[in-house]
Amino acid sequence: MKKNKGWFKKGFDKRRTGFQKGHPSYVTENTINKSRERFKDNNPMRNKNIKNKWLNSMKQKVWNNKERNKKISENQKGKKHSKGHIRKLSLSHLGYKPSKESREKNRIKQIELMKIPANREKRRIAKQKQILLNGGARLGKNEKQILDRIAKIIGYKIIRQFVVKGYFVDGYIPELNRVYEVDEIPKITERDIQRENIIKQELNCEIRRIKDY
Repeated sequence: MKKNKGWFKKGFDKRRTGFQKGHPSYVTENTINKSRERFKDNNPMRNKNIKNKWLNSMKQKVWNNKERNKKISENQKGKKHSKGHIRKLSLSHLGYKPSKESREKNRIKQIELMKIPANREKRRIAKQKQILLNGGARLGKNEKQILDRIAKIIGYKIIRQFVVKGYFVDGYIPELNRVYEVDEIPKITERDIQRENIIKQELNCEIRRIKDY
């Protein structure tokens, strides 16, 4: 197929290069010039006032349309981007620095989102998956030796770093439905109490704390 040299002139759409006459995507230079003359100042990308009106109308009709956005999100579920597309996305963000205002807005938004328990749980589970991929959670200084000693005394196998609702439990015995936690520092904060309550609620278990401080 012969390439049309006109396509390589400045301003032509490179995605349509090399089309011959008769091809549905073939467009002559005259057609492009006519479209440029027809738009001129009415082109929304050139005239600021028209551009702002167009953007506002798009926000109201398209971008803020909840039903449309819901359909798009449902269609995108389960779809995975190709490696090439992911690479393009990462390159497009290189060198981008958000302003102080946008960073502050995002910070406030994240704080508000994290007040919702379901969102906190999702974030915990996502972090937990990442930790497991990187080799698992960090063990305490004497945690292994203490749990090994307990396992010998009671005669049950203790599952180490057991996963519960986005949390890692130091040791768990399913037969006794018992959790062992080796504390290197006192666990008295509100966050620690909340964690313990979530584990109890999920497993309906007994929690035994061993002081190692």
